[in-house]
Amino acid sequence: GRGFDREAAYEWWQSNKDKEYPLETSKFHRMFESLFGQKATQLLPAQIRVDALWGYLHNPGCSIQTFTFHKDHKARGITVTATRAAPRTTEEAALVETCRQISHTVLRENRSAGERFATSTTSFCAMLYGHEVEQAGARAATIIKLFSAAKWWGPGDDGWHRWDQTWTCKDKRNKLGMLTEENGRIVWRIGKVDGDSVVLAGKSGDARTCQRRGPTCCCRRRR
Repeated sequence: GRGFDREAAYEWWQSNKDKEYPLETSKFHRMFESLFGQKATQLLPAQIRVDALWGYLHNPGCSIQTFTFHKDHKARGITVTATRAAPRTTEEAALVETCRQISHTVLRENRSAGERFATSTTSFCAMLYGHEVEQAGARAATIIKLFSAAKWWGPGDDGWHRWDQTWTCKDKRNKLGMLTEENGRIVWRIGKVDGDSVVLAGKSGDARTCQRRGPTCCCRRRR
């Protein structure tokens, strides 16, 4: 509507997020905080947070149509690009275009910082749009991890992390920060099929529907 732009949306979010979307109950708030509540990300330009919120508000979901792997001279090792299924409506097409424009800006201006502080999100963005801005696609290893089942997960010990069941769904590192064991980013939970629970064999309540660690915006599937 009139006056509804990215700056106004971010201003409203900053003023109302704790009341309207408390961290105890809002997965979106916890996701946003996990990215931009880090001390390191406070050094990033404020426009990145504004653009990120605008992109999440306009995300229509993402159904992947194809994956293509490359030995890309722009990057070390194997990279991957993907195409998304065609939008089904003009409204969805407009939302996809908004996300595309934001993604192009992020990759051109802040890809290096994004891959450091928001690896999964930035890599997903690079997978879809890297070649459109004459950059490499995403590292294949990062995307494979993003779509792999998690071996461990659970809430944190303090603050709002206590309410996030995916907070510990991350890689293991030693005291020096060196990687010791990788972990996938998909947690399977109890789902419903025709009103009946469908539970799959596994640990910690593995089940039919997935909850992804991080805002990669691709969990919404066509029904």
